[in-house]
Amino acid sequence: MYDCRTCGACCKGLLVTLEIVGDEVVPPWMTRDDRFFGPVMRERNGRCIALSGEIGKQVRCRIYENRPQVCKDFAPGCSYCEDARKRHLFGAQMVPTCP
Repeated sequence: MYDCRTCGACCKGLLVTLEIVGDEVVPPWMTRDDRFFGPVMRERNGRCIALSGEIGKQVRCRIYENRPQVCKDFAPGCSYCEDARKRHLFGAQMVPTCP
């Protein structure tokens, strides 16, 4: 299984749409309104504003306990994860798969 704390590729280059579910509370300063998708997470340097650290080295989500539902649903090792890792960590190289 991948260790998300040493990756963070899924938090770069993807638009994180917000659908408030349950007790989800994202600080308003971390969001913006997209004219096509409605509320989304802000980005800084092409990555989610809630992500701190260096992608591919050590990262953490500053709002992990209250992260958006789409982030909760993004499973380590899923096809979207594999695609993000290929794009942001390994370029065109082969990506190791989950055991």
